Amino acid sequence: MAPFILLTPSNRGLSLALLHHLLQTPSKTPILATTRTPSPALNELASSHSRLHIQPLDVHSEKSISTCADYARSTFSANGSRATLRTAFVLPGVLDPEKSVRKIDAESAERTLKTNLLGPMLVCKHFEAFLPGKTDAKDEGEGKAVMTLLAARVGSTSDNRLGGWYSYRASKAGLISFAKAADIEVQRRCAERACVVAYHPGTVKTELSRRFWGGVEEGKLFEPERAAGYLVEQTERVERDVEGMRGRCWDWKGEEVRP
Repeated sequence: MAPFILLTPSNRGLSLALLHHLLQTPSKTPILATTRTPSPALNELASSHSRLHIQPLDVHSEKSISTCADYARSTFSANGSRATLRTAFVLPGVLDPEKSVRKIDAESAERTLKTNLLGPMLVCKHFEAFLPGKTDAKDEGEGKAVMTLLAARVGSTSDNRLGGWYSYRASKAGLISFAKAADIEVQRRCAERACVVAYHPGTVKTELSRRFWGGVEEGKLFEPERAAGYLVEQTERVERDVEGMRGRCWDWKGEEVRP
């Protein structure tokens, strides 16, 4: 096996903080970090970290996702070893919170659903094949593979007491449902060697959430670096208990977000 880590996107906010976090670890596992547009900051990081590979990927374009998967296949396969996903962080997101059904705009809602739901679905479509199958040879000390999809607590139908945020709420509810369905397929092919989960990071201090910072409970507005640490911590927790945690949505505290 020739393992690699996928991070998409990787150019700002939580994803950029996560990239810095991953690069600070002693691991030598290659990181495939994607961005929709070229980024001088990412190129500078790549010049000082030989294990970092920057590639274009736009979740609105299946062709770009497929091309990125082809790059991973050709780059990380070596000496007869198949390129294998060690961890995938699929984190695209946009937010246009409609307060009334009368405020739903078709163009905006379509963008939200394409970015937050369809995009991750297509990334999973093209990268699921890199997860280790149950009949594949095992390397000594090999860990479990986890594909983590960025959800949100507002995607919980059972926890919905306020309404509103229609397209964003629908996209995240769909993502939680998709994570479960995809994991069922992954479980059939990979058994306990790999899983798919959804993840709620809490409110992260990024441009996406800027207009809501003032209403966040004290101590619950996380700097991106702190949120990245929680994400890695919870992903490692899933790796240790794949069968107990697979196919569900977990938050930064390690508590389940019910569908």
